[in-house]
Amino acid sequence: MKKFRFNENGLAGDIFYSETSVEGKFNPSVLFLYGFPAFVGSNDITSAIIESGSVAVQPHYYGTYDSKGTFSPKSVIDTCQTVEELVNRGYIINSKNNQPFKLPKISVCVAHSFGCLIALRSISSLTSIKVLVLMAPAVHYSRSSPDFGLIEDG
Repeated sequence: MKKFRFNENGLAGDIFYSETSVEGKFNPSVLFLYGFPAFVGSNDITSAIIESGSVAVQPHYYGTYDSKGTFSPKSVIDTCQTVEELVNRGYIINSKNNQPFKLPKISVCVAHSFGCLIALRSISSLTSIKVLVLMAPAVHYSRSSPDFGLIEDG
């Protein structure tokens, strides 16, 4: 498995792909939203994504790890929107060598634990996502709290 770090517009994250892959010739990119406590980096989920022939795109939510800003319910949605824009332009900059890396648009989102809540809150604004996979979702239902869980619309 190969990995590199990106860091653009204050958003950092990791790109994982197979050592046998040819740059630009991947299955659709997969947005991987991790949970807390974090399991940032290579793990069984990123390995499974890579084994499918896709690129795993793992952003560090704004205000966490190497990303700038403040961590908040709104900033995690902003994280998803920013990474979608960066990847869907057709490349992302490798921060180590400052070179563009070609990759396909994101069309799948895989989320784990707290990442599931982020995915559910962000999905309406992520126009390229066609498939959403939620693993061990940590979701709270509420009628009145806009900052936590799923909110009843009526």
